[in-house]
Amino acid sequence: MPQGTQDALAGRVQLIVLAVPSAAALMEQGQLRALGVSSLKRLPGFENMPAISETLPGFDFIGWFAVVAPTGTPVEVIQRMNREVDATLKDVEIAKRMRDVGMYAEGGTPEQAAAYLRTQLEQWGKIIHEIGLQPE
Repeated sequence: MPQGTQDALAGRVQLIVLAVPSAAALMEQGQLRALGVSSLKRLPGFENMPAISETLPGFDFIGWFAVVAPTGTPVEVIQRMNREVDATLKDVEIAKRMRDVGMYAEGGTPEQAAAYLRTQLEQWGKIIHEIGLQPE
């Protein structure tokens, strides 16, 4: 069990951020109480757990992955890769396995991925600037 989880259970810390599958058994046993999920909307299978964005509109703090290719990759290659990845993400068995480990994947277009990346860079860049975070 990770040290952070042990510290939360022992009362040494008041809050911990965990992937839902990591916390699910501890929640079921009454050892942890979920305050909310950090995604924009409630998670499938955990509909009783509110999204933080229901209280703080726009709050979106999730881990994400993107499949990328070098600049100059032919459009046809990008489109085929996108179709194949989307088909994989929509496969019922793969989607279930991903959910089991806390990954809630949604496909999309390369343009949607680029727009999301721009939004994340702007959002976190602003926060980094506001708090004065410096690289070490």
